[in-house]
Amino acid sequence: MDFSFKISITLLWNTVYTATTPLGIYLLNSSGCTFRYNLIKNNTYYGFYIESGSRNTIYYNEFYYNNGSGDSYDPSKIQAYDGGSNNLWNLSGYGNYWHDWAMNNNTNDIDNNGIVDFPYKIDGPAGARDYYPLKSGVIIPETLHPISIIVAFALLGIFLKASKIRRSFLT
Repeated sequence: MDFSFKISITLLWNTVYTATTPLGIYLLNSSGCTFRYNLIKNNTYYGFYIESGSRNTIYYNEFYYNNGSGDSYDPSKIQAYDGGSNNLWNLSGYGNYWHDWAMNNNTNDIDNNGIVDFPYKIDGPAGARDYYPLKSGVIIPETLHPISIIVAFALLGIFLKASKIRRSFLT
C-alpha cells in the first residue's frame, strides 16, 4: 500500500500482505499519519517501509513473517524499516505486536504487564525502536468508527450511482 506524499491520514483495520508489491505499507514524504489495528503479514520484504517522512505514528499493529522473519527472532530479518525522522513506533506505553520478538522466549516479559521488556529494533538510518512491543496480539475493536460508517455509505452511494448509469447505458 503506497502512502506517498500523504499528510495526516489514518489507516485502520486492514490486512496487508504481499499481493502486487513485495512491501507491505510504504511511505514516501508522508507526515502526521497514523497506522493502527492493521495486520501486516507475509510480505517478501519489509512489512512497513518508511523511505522518508516524519511524525508518523505506528502502534497497535500485528507483524507476522515479513522480510523472512519466523517464529523466533533473527536480527538480520527485521520486519520494518524507518528512513525518516521523528516517527513513533509506540504511543502511550503501547507498541506493536512483532511475532518473532514476542515469541522469542517465555522470559521476555518478566513483570507480566503485556509489554516485552526489551525494545524492538527497526531497520534504517533513523535508529528507531518500538519501545513498548506487545507480548500478545492486538485485540481489534468490533465496533466501527463513525468515519468508517460514513465512508462505507459514501462508497455504497458511488456504487449504486455507477450501477444505475451502467444500466441506463445498456438499455
